[in-house]
Amino acid sequence: MYLVHALLRLSDHPVPADFAAFVSDCAEPEDRLDHADLHPDAEGGPVLGLFVTAPSMAAAEGTARVLVERALKRHPVLDEGALVRCEVPFTLPFYEWLALLPDEAGRLMPGRFRPAETDDKPDTGREK
Repeated sequence: MYLVHALLRLSDHPVPADFAAFVSDCAEPEDRLDHADLHPDAEGGPVLGLFVTAPSMAAAEGTARVLVERALKRHPVLDEGALVRCEVPFTLPFYEWLALLPDEAGRLMPGRFRPAETDDKPDTGREK
């Protein structure tokens, strides 16, 4: 499952509070939309978060794009709205935060992204 953010550009109308539910109602079973959530006051404009089950990130982004465009065309007020960007957000802040969490021994990120340091040497089949 992928979280895809859709940045919307709307003309003179604020995004309705129930727009995420409207998008969900526009979804077809093959869209495999699990959940939609609206962030009307996001930096840069309203952002719709769509949780899409797909075989790849590109497929999830494509499905979300088609779904949001379909919903904008069907909405009685937002039919002139535009989809600016539709992509899986870059999550570097999460990994930066994770890197700052020490384990019980005070080590940073042991075993999370690389094997934990131990005194045991792996058997490589070669002697030094």
